[in-house]
Amino acid sequence: MAIFVLDQPDFPSSEVAQKVGGELCVTPPDNAFFLCFENHRLIAKQLDGRLVRTIAPDFSEELRRLSIQKINPKKDLLCRALGFSGQSDYKIFDGTFGFGKDALHMVSAGAQVIGSELSPVVFALIDSELARNAELGEKLKVLFGDTVDSLSQVLSPIDVVYLDPMFEEVQKKSAPKKNLAFLRDYAVMDTDFEAIREASWSLGVKRLVVKRPLKSEHYGRKPQNMFRGKLIRYDVYLR
Repeated sequence: MAIFVLDQPDFPSSEVAQKVGGELCVTPPDNAFFLCFENHRLIAKQLDGRLVRTIAPDFSEELRRLSIQKINPKKDLLCRALGFSGQSDYKIFDGTFGFGKDALHMVSAGAQVIGSELSPVVFALIDSELARNAELGEKLKVLFGDTVDSLSQVLSPIDVVYLDPMFEEVQKKSAPKKNLAFLRDYAVMDTDFEAIREASWSLGVKRLVVKRPLKSEHYGRKPQNMFRGKLIRYDVYLR
């Protein structure tokens, strides 16, 4: 899928186009996704006839929503699957960062998260959002690259590796939400589960968690444990 970068004054459009492998343009074609700079942030848009859809992560809004929710790590399904119950300095590696919804969930619960994103387009949007949310500080960092290479760049010990290949399961018979549709078209996910598992074990990680639709097949081999919700489950692999 082609991505376009809108040529704008006072914005390094050519530089962004080069980084994301996009095509610089003045008027994007209809139904195309394109990147532009608006209200001090990089965002993606889609022209759909007369309608313009905006696609971008919004860390501030997501953190606000999570603060109202007040996550209890000892009861929260994702935290339990990750082995996080509120320990200080607990480090989670999110190998499929996407727009960071699960990563922010973990941060809001009190964990530290290091993410990895392979898509240059998605990473550019994330990087812009991180710059707008400097208060996240040491709680959240995102690396550009594939999961295995990014794992090798982390110097501090990692407690658990987390993978969410859920967007691959979008049903073609129903229209996905706009952010999910964008990720389906532009996000790039590592599919070599065994390579990720072996890299995790070699670094001393003792827990690998994979998010799956409730009734889907396992992403890799059969897990040692599973945490089931109403629509999803978390497969837990132990070293």
